[in-house]
Amino acid sequence: MVVVLDDIHWGEPAFLDLIDHVADSARDASILLLCTARPEFLDTRAGWAGGKMNATSVLLEPLSDAQSESLISNLLGATDLARHSRPIVQAAEGNPLFVEQMLAMLIDDGLVHSVDGHWVATSDRLAVTVPPRSRRCSPPGSIGSTRMSVT
Repeated sequence: MVVVLDDIHWGEPAFLDLIDHVADSARDASILLLCTARPEFLDTRAGWAGGKMNATSVLLEPLSDAQSESLISNLLGATDLARHSRPIVQAAEGNPLFVEQMLAMLIDDGLVHSVDGHWVATSDRLAVTVPPRSRRCSPPGSIGSTRMSVT
């Protein structure tokens, strides 16, 4: 069995204790516990997975600019948006979810559309709303954003 628990950095202490208990007591079971969290999680749970049999932590580094550009190309395929991608890459700061969400926002807002299977911008300047860095790590329901033009 595979159990995936995403964003456990938002978890309550009792829930995190439960995960710890399951990991300890299910040692002989065929179970994979896969927990994702931001690196800051270890500030409050420094010993997380430490000392447990067959437990490991993997730190995923942010995407490089080239990897983010490649992600944009892979998501959009044929496109004329190369000159618009740089600000998206910079704003996303290597987070693939942010790259994907900013592209989706441009499409949803009608600023980018498909013409014969080829993505094009509706304007020379694309307005992109980028959440401020301090708000990106805030819990759901937080508000605030910055507006920028992508050219």
